Amino acid sequence: SFSQKLYKEAGGELEDLKMELKELDEGLDREIKDILSLNSVMNAQTKIRIAQSSMESKFARIFERLGVLQQYIKLQTEEDAESIMRSKWNAILQRSEQTFKHISNIKGPYKKTLVDKVAEFQVAV
Repeated sequence: SFSQKLYKEAGGELEDLKMELKELDEGLDREIKDILSLNSVMNAQTKIRIAQSSMESKFARIFERLGVLQQYIKLQTEEDAESIMRSKWNAILQRSEQTFKHISNIKGPYKKTLVDKVAEFQVAV
């Protein structure tokens, strides 16, 4: 039926959101060993900040649709999916904040290395 098709689409959006959260979380996992890994983690931070502006509306849109459709077609699903997803998102935000503080504490040597390499390059060219 049409309502089951809508429910399936909303479930697909929920899976997409789960994957997005997983990718954002994995971006913070990289150990900072050099300027390239630092750049990778900073790019992950940027993606999280961009996602932050739209994440609440994504949650609302998906879970409102699922809630209405669940009542209409009387399907049983995980009732705590929303709280699990919100909890994962909050954990990502907390890790992101911790990572940002860590980057702030260690960025000095990387900045100096980068400035030195740029200076070397300018002399070489």
